[in-house]
Amino acid sequence: MCHVPADTTSPWYVGLPARRKVSAEWFSDRVAARVPTYVETVSGGRLRLDIATGGELTLAADEGAEECIDRVVAEVAESTKAVVVIADAEHAEGKPGGLGGALARDSSVSAGPRGVGYAYVGAADVAPTWGDDPPMDLVEHELGHALGWHHSGSSTDAYDSALDVMSDSAAPRSVDPMRRDAQWPIAVHLVASGWVEADEVLWVDPVPGGSTSAVLDPLSSQGGRRVVVLPVPGRDDVVLTIERREPMGYDSHLAPGGLAVHRVEFGTGSVGAADPSRIDWSAVVSIVPLVGSSPFADLLVAGESLDADGWTIVAGDGGQVTVGLVSGT
Repeated sequence: MCHVPADTTSPWYVGLPARRKVSAEWFSDRVAARVPTYVETVSGGRLRLDIATGGELTLAADEGAEECIDRVVAEVAESTKAVVVIADAEHAEGKPGGLGGALARDSSVSAGPRGVGYAYVGAADVAPTWGDDPPMDLVEHELGHALGWHHSGSSTDAYDSALDVMSDSAAPRSVDPMRRDAQWPIAVHLVASGWVEADEVLWVDPVPGGSTSAVLDPLSSQGGRRVVVLPVPGRDDVVLTIERREPMGYDSHLAPGGLAVHRVEFGTGSVGAADPSRIDWSAVVSIVPLVGSSPFADLLVAGESLDADGWTIVAGDGGQVTVGLVSGT
């Protein structure tokens, strides 16, 4: 926990005198009550968080969120893989609610997967109105950044999709005020992290006149077929992903269930021909949902179809999907 002094001049906190009077131990207990279960569930048990209470420090008057994170990372033990940090002040208007990523231990230069992951939030997420059960969806969102995940959302707003923890992570709470966790990550993030196995991904080559059908298991299941990847004809930097989302568990805010389709753009040359394992999932540039409009809670249901980037996608009953190139592609 970073304590913000009353005489702060940082643009992150200036003009906001209120301070949340909770301890690092209190916040640690709140994180430990929810976040490890969320992470273990969405990772299929591949990632476990062991939460330990760190400590507290006081910022200088001119230090803001970045300095708070830098100082915490510099102090943690060598065995620490990630830190969750909170400031005891709210953030000024125009500043994001949190930050996430990875840092080297001795500088603010990003160190990628070898660095210390961090998830930082301001005091608004533990406001007194939440009592002893504050929401953890923003912490879960920022931990996604620590894993290298990219925002998703429309081309004009990276926070307007109800489908993804890396977009509008508070969407479940807008449907059910009692919700405190985010929704599932979309398939892109799970594949990038190795939380979806290669045999759970169906890669469909763009063969003119061809048609491929499959039955998708819900993204929240384990095993079976969970993702379809469609390389965009003539491009080495764009694919479409198809996943099945059902209104249960962390996705209970979605109704009815159906198919979500995303257009994923990478750096040029990042998509390997005929082989999803050759995609450089770390090179994501943008992820845009293609079904419906903001907040993208409407999914492709049985009997509906979508034409996108040269592909026709048809939804059937029970998670069935049929794909083929648009005539003339």
